[in-house]
Amino acid sequence: MNRYILIIVVVIISVPLLTPLAMNLYMYLLPDQALGTRGEWLSFLGGYSGGFVAFLSAWFLFRLEKNERNQTHIYLSTKNTSNENLAKISLIYTKKDDFIFNVDDKKVVSNEDYPAIKLSLKNVSTNFAKGVNIRLGNLQPWFHIGNQSNTSKYDTITDLDVGEELELNLHIDPVLLKDGLIFTIESKNISNLKNKQKAKLHVNQNGWSFEQLT
Repeated sequence: MNRYILIIVVVIISVPLLTPLAMNLYMYLLPDQALGTRGEWLSFLGGYSGGFVAFLSAWFLFRLEKNERNQTHIYLSTKNTSNENLAKISLIYTKKDDFIFNVDDKKVVSNEDYPAIKLSLKNVSTNFAKGVNIRLGNLQPWFHIGNQSNTSKYDTITDLDVGEELELNLHIDPVLLKDGLIFTIESKNISNLKNKQKAKLHVNQNGWSFEQLT
C-alpha cells in the first residue's frame, strides 16, 4: 500500500507543476499552430488536471476502503486462568530447545517459574482468517496440543472462521518475560491478503493483560 500512496502523491504534485510547462513548450515549439490564447489553454488544462487529480483521489480512497473491508482482524485478550481451566493448546516462547513440557499439568518443567496465562484469539472481521500466527519479535513459539508427547514448531497456529474464537495457554521463558513485550499477530484472508497487528503485553502485580495496538 505504501507504494500506491507514493505514486499518488507524486502524480498529484507533478500534474499542477508540469501542466504550465507543457503548455509553454507547446506554444514555443508550435506558435503558428496554437489554437486559442494562453489563458484559454491554462483554463482548459487546469480543469483537465483538476479532474484527473480528483479521479486519482477517488480511486485511491476506493482501494483503501476495499482493502479495509477485505482485511482480517484478530482480537487478542486474556482469560481467567487457573490450573483447572487451562486450554488444550499451549504456546511456549523460549530460545531453549531442551525444555520439558509436562502434558498432564500443562506446564514447562523448569527450575524457573514459567507462569501460564490463558488467552483468547478471536476473528472479529467479516472475513475468513487463515494462517493465524503470534510471534514475539522473530521468535516462533513451540506448539503443544492435547496429549501429544512432544512439542513442535509450525509456521502458523490455526485458521479462524468469522466470529470463531480459540483459547490457548501462553508460557513465556522468565528470561524473556517483562512488561511491554510486543507480539505480532499475523493472518490473511482467502485471497492471501496479509495483515499484521501489534499487541503489547502488560505484566504487573494484578496479572497479565494485552493492549491491542493495531
